[in-house]
Amino acid sequence: MQKIVTEAHEYASRWLGQGAQANYIPELSKLNSDYFGICITNLAGTTYGYGNFNEKYTIQSICKVILLITALQDSGFDHVFSRVGMEPTGDKFNSIIRLETGNSLRPLNPLINAGAIAVTSCINGANSEKKFMRVLDTAKTILNNANVSYDENVFLSEKSTGDRNRALAYMMRSSGVFFDNVEELLDVYFKSCSILVHALKLVVWVRFSQIMVFVLRLENY
Repeated sequence: MQKIVTEAHEYASRWLGQGAQANYIPELSKLNSDYFGICITNLAGTTYGYGNFNEKYTIQSICKVILLITALQDSGFDHVFSRVGMEPTGDKFNSIIRLETGNSLRPLNPLINAGAIAVTSCINGANSEKKFMRVLDTAKTILNNANVSYDENVFLSEKSTGDRNRALAYMMRSSGVFFDNVEELLDVYFKSCSILVHALKLVVWVRFSQIMVFVLRLENY
């Protein structure tokens, strides 16, 4: 497997530099475009990696899973899924159209931006800082890393350019999906997107998540 991973990295490296950096969040456009790593953990727990898989990067939309786990712990299944559905959208991850034209005012699932923001409203905490600490604690637990932090510069960059997410949040609040302070809620969401990880820790978590899903399926069979 290590030979396959190494050869895959060497083969794909020939296209480095031909893509474009993400610039919808300005801070992301400053990242080193030469970084490229592969990391795989099999079900036996053996990990294979090559390249820059130990470089930290912001978790971005992967945080939606962590937000959902935290919300389910804090508010329970019924409450969380009273605010968000479980259906595919067929639209872009940051689309606003279904919030007004769909059969329900709720976002269709937790893994689109609107759904993740609605899920964030189900996380306990008296203010945005305490809510985010709940998310960060969950990330530390599932990544088995007490030193997980977030990138302040990416957070501020997302906050300054996140108008579409504000539109989604204000649309949902106006429809009664939640009644939280939108700016405080988005601070939690933007900081969660800015959590720093590296691929080695992330693949171990993905393996753990796969095992947990398998166990849950067996329990509900």
